[in-house]
Amino acid sequence: MQLETWAQVEGLVENRIPEGPSVEYKLVLSLGPPAERAEVMKDLSGLGNGGGGILVYGIEEDPDEEGIPIALRPLQDRGLLGVLEDVVRSSIRPPLLMDTRVLEGPGGFLLLVEVLRSPLGPYMVEAYGDRRYAIRVGSRTVPMTEQQVRDAYVLASRARERREEAWERHALPMKAATSEAWLTVSGLPEEPLA
Repeated sequence: MQLETWAQVEGLVENRIPEGPSVEYKLVLSLGPPAERAEVMKDLSGLGNGGGGILVYGIEEDPDEEGIPIALRPLQDRGLLGVLEDVVRSSIRPPLLMDTRVLEGPGGFLLLVEVLRSPLGPYMVEAYGDRRYAIRVGSRTVPMTEQQVRDAYVLASRARERREEAWERHALPMKAATSEAWLTVSGLPEEPLA
């Protein structure tokens, strides 16, 4: 799911789009006591371990229907983003691949955190007395089983093994056309794992 504008997030609320494997809503971003920080790290790492997704802060959910957004409740504290980045950097291994976006709107801002799956293996929260793996399953974030952790490492290993084959198939990296110095940048889209 790609969210770029305030109006797109409003559309999630207006259309009552429920949480799912790749989207989660939170009313607030609480980074106070260690237990709150650990919960945020669990949610972010779980999205990444579930294949990637987006967490939207500043959305109130229906108390009677779990996971259904009912209103935008913009955040006020602009210092949250820096604290979040610091906590993520010191708490999750391998480093969490994430992109944060701030959407300005009436009364404050919404914080969107898009998390990508790790090419190195599953994300582990290593902080606050925890060393655990979580995964997003449906609209919940749950602990990973031992088998899920093993499988995630195997898939990451297979992807690394196939990297050279993919470069060859696409004739990359490009060879220099002249003997003069030049720079090339090559990239491939992520290929689905078999």
